[in-house]
Amino acid sequence: MCDVFQLSGELDAAQISVKDLEQKVSLLERGSVANRHTLLRGVQERHEKEVIDLRNQIESVTAKLNAKVCCRAILSSGVHVNA
Repeated sequence: MCDVFQLSGELDAAQISVKDLEQKVSLLERGSVANRHTLLRGVQERHEKEVIDLRNQIESVTAKLNAKVCCRAILSSGVHVNA
């Protein structure tokens, strides 16, 4: 049941995103060249931020996985660590 609510929320977010993109396309179609450049610059900046956020998430998950692998290796080797 929880998955249904999550998917419903994701669908709502996607629909809002689609509407937002449709409005931007409409503005681009009837806007000036200067407006197009401004909009494109904004999109590029958001894209760069999203890429940085994704890289940070990947690094965080990788560090956690490496820690788990290291911990399992220590446990399976029979070495006892007192913490």
